[in-house]
Amino acid sequence: MEAAIILTYRCVCKCYMCNIWKYPTDPAEEIKPEHIEKLPNNLTFCNLTGGEPFLRDDIEEIVDIVMRKSRRVVISTNGWFTEKI
Repeated sequence: MEAAIILTYRCVCKCYMCNIWKYPTDPAEEIKPEHIEKLPNNLTFCNLTGGEPFLRDDIEEIVDIVMRKSRRVVISTNGWFTEKI
């Protein structure tokens, strides 16, 4: 079983091939770590995506949870937040 989790629709870039930045989510309404805890424990692959996942203040907590639940975790990022990556 695989999963793709859109963590946010917020993004600092305004890429031509994507308009997600025009419709940012309210951080208070984004998926929470306790929701991610409900995922099954036997995922073969999980993609954390967005917008820009590294805009999340709780990205480390989310990654910790997903690492326990999936054999392979990928974070789709634009690479802007090098200090967090």
